[in-house]
Amino acid sequence: MLSTTPAPAAWRRALFRRPMAPHHAFYLVSPVFFLVLGLRVIQQTKALAAFDEGYPWNAYGHLVALQALVCFLADVYTFGTPDVRWVLLDMAYAATTVALGVPIMTTRWLYGANRFGLSRIIGLWAVAAYAGTTRTLAYRAFCAKRMDAYFFYHACWHSFALLLLPVVPFGDE
Repeated sequence: MLSTTPAPAAWRRALFRRPMAPHHAFYLVSPVFFLVLGLRVIQQTKALAAFDEGYPWNAYGHLVALQALVCFLADVYTFGTPDVRWVLLDMAYAATTVALGVPIMTTRWLYGANRFGLSRIIGLWAVAAYAGTTRTLAYRAFCAKRMDAYFFYHACWHSFALLLLPVVPFGDE
């Protein structure tokens, strides 16, 4: 969601109903995608420093990994409740981690501070476009009260973290 409007309580009940629909399970596990990316960045800090030694890779990896917890609390734990504190924090936190990612890495590349190469920068922006598109589709589905589409597109939005794995230069190519 791009607002603090709580989801209908019926959506919360549907989300946790058994047997679980595949797109509901996809939504419930999707915060883990940030943990996967964050841990990979932490693990590969030295390899990433070979591409950009001035960027705080270890700190950034920890920020992205922590996004998994914030995202889980906002999108799963308090989903469908009137408690919007985690949603507000998630929105601010996600905006910060994204801003520290693609735009800053692109700017650093333009000024010669990193050696990502044009193809990686294009890849970063392609993933950013995917993230923006799926986020917009999730928001539209929410506004149209299309619950299943919302769960699917919101989980797709979270999956951008996994799509970054082949784009970020981890030094293992």
